[in-house]
Amino acid sequence: QNDKSPGTNSVLRLASSGAINITGWSGGYQGRVLWVVNVGVNNISLTNQDTNSAAANRMITGTGATVVLGADDTAMLWYDSTTQRWRILNVW
Repeated sequence: QNDKSPGTNSVLRLASSGAINITGWSGGYQGRVLWVVNVGVNNISLTNQDTNSAAANRMITGTGATVVLGADDTAMLWYDSTTQRWRILNVW
């Protein structure tokens, strides 16, 4: 899913019928925080600096590797307007 829209939500409960990749999030602005919670059983992968999404919608994972959210995992993302990227701050 490229340039996925979280709408006005700050907490996203996501489930999918199969493993998916999310390459970026639209709607970023300075200081915006998203909590992404995998409430399903299939993996949700958050890809690092993925060119399938617009530059301003991409994520920086910190390690440079894809972050995989398994069942009941949560990721906290923060939008950094200086780098124009979402930064993954923590994964539980």
